[in-house]
Amino acid sequence: ADGLGHMRDHPLVRYVLLLIGLLGLVGMSYTVLLPVHAVQVLDSGAKGFGSLVGASGVGALLAVISFAGYRNVPRLAQWLCGASMVFGVAMILLAVPFSFWFSIVLVFVLGFSQVVQLDAANKLLQVTVPGEMRGRIMSLYILVMMGMTPSGALVAGWLTRRYGLSSTLIFLGGLYLVCGFLL
Repeated sequence: ADGLGHMRDHPLVRYVLLLIGLLGLVGMSYTVLLPVHAVQVLDSGAKGFGSLVGASGVGALLAVISFAGYRNVPRLAQWLCGASMVFGVAMILLAVPFSFWFSIVLVFVLGFSQVVQLDAANKLLQVTVPGEMRGRIMSLYILVMMGMTPSGALVAGWLTRRYGLSSTLIFLGGLYLVCGFLL
């Protein structure tokens, strides 16, 4: 209750948690759609899927390495917003069947921007929340990030089955882009 009250009373904390919850619900679902993308769009099978997952992992690793020592607290919110915009655009572009290598680049960008968002949000919350509330707020952070991801995967699978992969990626990417911009 204390953590929820703090979140309610502090807009920065509220918006960061909303964005991370949205990332879990809408954004991270791209990973469960990669096998479908590899088979239906790229016609590349298991090797293509492995390359896509590897590209996402390399992007995430590069984000961790390059962002780990980042200490400019006032710019963390800008990094968070910028990475959310890049993520939404990359997810929308993934819906367009360009080429295998362009998909690799897009999934690399998705992995990179996803980790930048998570890291920036984590640092922003750790630095701005008072010590006595930090554990409660970080619990909410983990809850919205980890709690929304399975639900988002379920919704993404249902949408893909009903409306197709491209429509789902455009819808989810567009929703993330608009909501990220508004937040």
